[in-house]
Amino acid sequence: MRFDENRSYGQDLTVRLEATDTQKVIKPVFVVENWGNQLADSILVDDKILVEGVDFRQGLEDDNLVIWFNQEYVSSTVVNIEKK
Repeated sequence: MRFDENRSYGQDLTVRLEATDTQKVIKPVFVVENWGNQLADSILVDDKILVEGVDFRQGLEDDNLVIWFNQEYVSSTVVNIEKK
């Protein structure tokens, strides 16, 4: 999934994943364009803080934030990516 971060500096990004038992979202990758030069401060899924290196990995490619989730989703899920 690709997003363009065109909000003010310091604002979080919230995304809703629509998944079901028959239409799973498996290990999604988010690319947030124009994020800036810092990694996300924290990532929450349904208000649960994910553990970097276990639940997800992140990196920067130019000014784009790339997040790899090590998760499988089978219901509607809200992902909140928090900026520093």
